[in-house]
Amino acid sequence: MLHHVLFFRLRHDLSAGERQAAILRIKTSLEALEGKIDGLYRIFVGKCTEHVPWDCVLYSEMRDAGVLATYRVHPLHLSAAEYLRSVTAESGACDYLS
Repeated sequence: MLHHVLFFRLRHDLSAGERQAAILRIKTSLEALEGKIDGLYRIFVGKCTEHVPWDCVLYSEMRDAGVLATYRVHPLHLSAAEYLRSVTAESGACDYLS
């Protein structure tokens, strides 16, 4: 199984309300992918605690790297990614196998 993890830091110029709305929109748009891509077993987005330098995290479980390749070009993912780029200042990623 492939675990795909991303961390996002939102732009500093966003107000607290805009940050909260952005995290909710990110969560809603990415979690909508569950059940739409064969081999994508789970996908979660959550707000990070205040003790880490990131604002939100995506965690997903998928069958293999082929599913990740399909996920990356899926229209719903592309739409979510476009919005993510508009509100994030920085991101980090880690994929690992289990």
